[in-house]
Order: sequence, then C-alpha cells, then structure tokens
Amino acid sequence: MLFRRDTLEGVANGTITLAFRRWRSAAAVTGGTQRTTHGVVRFGLVERIELMAIDAEEAVAAGYADRDVLLRELNSRPGDLYRIELAGIDDDPREALREQADVDPDILAWLVRIDWALPILRAIDQAPEVRAADIAEPLGMPRDRFKARVRELKNRGLTISLETGYRISPRGAAALAKLSRSA
Repeated sequence: MLFRRDTLEGVANGTITLAFRRWRSAAAVTGGTQRTTHGVVRFGLVERIELMAIDAEEAVAAGYADRDVLLRELNSRPGDLYRIELAGIDDDPREALREQADVDPDILAWLVRIDWALPILRAIDQAPEVRAADIAEPLGMPRDRFKARVRELKNRGLTISLETGYRISPRGAAALAKLSRSA
C-alpha cells in the first residue's frame, strides 16, 4: 500500500485517520502495520465497503478536499473498495537498531554464513551514495536481486537507504570491524 508524503504527514499529526483503496484482494489487514518512509503505519479496522457508504466527513478524514474528489479518484480504478483506519505512525525499529554499535554474535554468524552478505556490505562501505546498479554490476548481480538483498541487510540494521544509494550504519560498521579483527 503506497502513501503520498502529505498523507503520511497527516497520519503522523493526526489530521488523516482514514484511507480508501481499490484492490483485487485486501493489501492491508485489521491490526496490521506497514513500514513507510515516515515510520510504521498502524492499521485499525480494514473492511470492504460500497462506494456510496463514504460520506463527506470520511473523505476529509482521508485527506481530500471533499467527497466528490475522493469518489472521482476511486472511480478511476478497478477492484473492490476498502476503508482502512489509520491508527497512527510509530518509529521504525530499524532506525534504533542501526544506531547500535553493539553487534550480537548471531548477526556476525549470519554475515559469515550467507555468501552474499559480506561482499554487499563491504561494497556499500567502499561506495557510499552510489547507485544500486553501479554496485551490483561488479558483484555480478542483477540490480533487483542486489536491492532485495540490501533490504535484508537494512532489516537487520546494517545499512541505511539514501536518496541515491546506501551507506552502512554504525551497526554495519561495527560488524565489519569485528569481523576484520577476528579474521
């Protein structure tokens, strides 16, 4: 589920509490969460509804000027209509994790065990803020596979995504330092 920046800002400040989407099957679940550029969005009730059930107040709660603007947008897309309560945004736990310079043995063991993990982490360390395709090519890896693997490193708090490229986090730097000392 994609959110525009202004929508995420509205969820964060409490002015936007609903979203409406057309999907072939629900892409969000009641009580679920989704990571975004602004943090982790929490979902309240997610339910399938009919278009005419949307009132003017709900359109405004979804960040639209009025009901007609929302209905025009929803009518331009196929699929079942869903009403999603947006319960707020929490900090992304990966942000706190990546700042920790204390690296547990499980992460070090994982980096050694997974054949692609260390080469990618080292490549990012040597080429911060470089486009993914430019780092992936010397590694002999397709860009999309490289990006998926960097997301795995990011989920473990080892890298930071930038506007262009990546850099290793303090946790990633600590892991590389520990592994180079033990080599």
